[in-house]
Parts: sequence; C-alpha cells; structure tokens
Amino acid sequence: MDIGTSNAVDSWYAFTEEPMEYYVEKFERRVFRRLIEYQILTKHFEPDYEKEKSYVSELLSLDDEVIHGFEVKDHIEKACLTGLKTEFELFFTIYCTFALDRQIKLVEEGEMIPEMTVQLRETVKSSEFARAFVEQRLSGARQIAVEQLLPRQGLENLEEILKACGWSVVDGELDVQHGWDLGEEFAVLIKTPWKQIQMAFQVRHAIEHNFSKVSVKGRFDYRAVKSGALKGSTWCRWWGTPETQPPAATKCGLGQTPKVGDRVLIDHKDIRGTAAAMTWVARQLFKHWRGTWNN
Repeated sequence: MDIGTSNAVDSWYAFTEEPMEYYVEKFERRVFRRLIEYQILTKHFEPDYEKEKSYVSELLSLDDEVIHGFEVKDHIEKACLTGLKTEFELFFTIYCTFALDRQIKLVEEGEMIPEMTVQLRETVKSSEFARAFVEQRLSGARQIAVEQLLPRQGLENLEEILKACGWSVVDGELDVQHGWDLGEEFAVLIKTPWKQIQMAFQVRHAIEHNFSKVSVKGRFDYRAVKSGALKGSTWCRWWGTPETQPPAATKCGLGQTPKVGDRVLIDHKDIRGTAAAMTWVARQLFKHWRGTWNN
C-alpha cells in the first residue's frame, strides 16, 4: 500500500477504528470456514473423484496420463495449510499494527520507550517518511510511522516488532504449555501452540518455494529444526524412529532428522493442529490486549 496518498491514510484510519474483538472474531470465522471446507473436501474425495475426473479431463482436454489422484488430494491439504497461514499472518499483522499505534501514541504523550524511540528516530530520518509526510500536508505522522515500521511479511519480523513494543507475549504466554489443552489428539504432539504455528509457516514456505521439499533456500534447518519448531509440532511424527513414523514417511524414505531433498508431508493432524493452535493464540493475544489496555 502506498502511504504517500491521502486515501491510504484515510483507509488506515478506517481500519483502526474497528475494535480488536472485531478482528479476532473475523479471524476465527475465517479459520472455521477453511477447516470445514478442508474436512468436507477430504471426506468426499474418495467416492467423488473418479466420477468427476472424466468430466473435468474432457472439459480441459487433458490426457489421463497427466492426471494423478494423489496429487489432487495433496493439493487440497496444501491449499488449506497455505490458506490458514495467510489468515493468521493477516490477523497477526493487524494485531502488531494496533500494538505499534498504541506505543507510538504513548511516545506522543511524553512516555519514553527506549527501543521504540530509537526505531522512531531512524524512521523519521528516512526520505520515505519525509516524502509521505509532505504529501500528507504535514499531518498523519503517527499513521505514516506505523505503516513504515510494520514489516511487510514474515512471522519472525512481526515477533520482533512486538518485542520492540515491549510486549513479551510471544516469548511468554504463547510459548508455554499452561492453559493449552486440546485433548488427547494433540496432547503428545504439540508442545506449544506457537511452535505449531512456526512450523506451519516453514512447511508453507517449502510448499510454495521448494516444491514441498526441504531446501537450504528457506533455512529449514535453522527455522524448523534448530528453533525447536519441528519437535514442538505435529510434524515431529514424520521424522522419527521407523516404528513411530506414519507409513507415508517410510515410503518417502524420511529418517530421524530432516535432510535436504526430503519431502515435507502433511495430513489431517497437521491441518487440524495448526487451525486449533492459531485460534488459541488469537484468543490469548486478545486477552493480553484487553488486559493491557482495558479495551
């Protein structure tokens, strides 16, 4: 979004006029729809695929040789995980925007916040800030600063913004087992909801950029393995001792630790676990927000 136009700042204002609970509810509804869609599609895939395949193949003039049922099912799972990642990243971006706005407002009111103050000084020195500020007729400084401080993408980058705001919510409340209970289905698989989300983001990266394989490009070894995200998530099942691995892992030749070229697998446990972790985290973030700001 180009923040150098009046419409951009106006739309930013309209965005922040909604209360935080509005975005939490909207996010929960979107995740619910994604998961319902996934479960209905997978449930009806086996009985419906064969009768639909010939019609679609004829419509697209495709030979049977290029059609593989397992690829279609694989795509359903990948599309759902990618969708969940998109929904959460949007919500988390909105949350971080609100946090930035609050902290900068405190600075405006005379409260010195060390890390935030340093970042603000660097931001207002930039030519991008000066251009936008002048084009806004020397108004909307806080809104422009928020837009320029907010990372465009990346879960880790958004985490860093919360830390700069002085919020320990990611390291503390979201990454502990206290209060995290979704029953037996995930009890022994997901150590913390935040690890599950971190791992889902890495799997999504592998899907979209590395043909669903472990690659050095996405720093999978660092972001998934060394960070502890893999062991703290449902994906820990795919790399382990042979007697504990699902059959698909053995078939793909996965060992006890990921190696470059390994196929990154997904099934219903990964999808359901990710959706559950994301909604839990959204509620915890809202509790933190409401407790901190009395909203």
